[in-house]
Amino acid sequence: KGKPFLKRGISYEGRNTKGVWTRVTTHGGKWVENFCQAVGYDLLADAMLRADEAGANIVMHVHDEAVVEIAANKGTDVMHDIEALMSVVPEWAAGLPIAAEGWRAFRYRK
Repeated sequence: KGKPFLKRGISYEGRNTKGVWTRVTTHGGKWVENFCQAVGYDLLADAMLRADEAGANIVMHVHDEAVVEIAANKGTDVMHDIEALMSVVPEWAAGLPIAAEGWRAFRYRK
């Protein structure tokens, strides 16, 4: 009878697990997860712009990886240069521990 008791918490308008548009509750952990993913994307986008400006041939990106096409006759020095570009900490992220590690292959793999 009447509305069920609602606990105080964070909620937003969205689709529930059945795809119905309604008020959906969430929790702080989801906010932290989304915040971390957003910052990670911003760091990747910043690094890809920097690498692109330096002449890297970025062909795609997947989650937290930039895929760069490097000529087969180029040494691993090119990869190390790109790792260095991707490891630069932007001014807005001062203090974050950022590192990049690359690998070479003839085909992309996850």
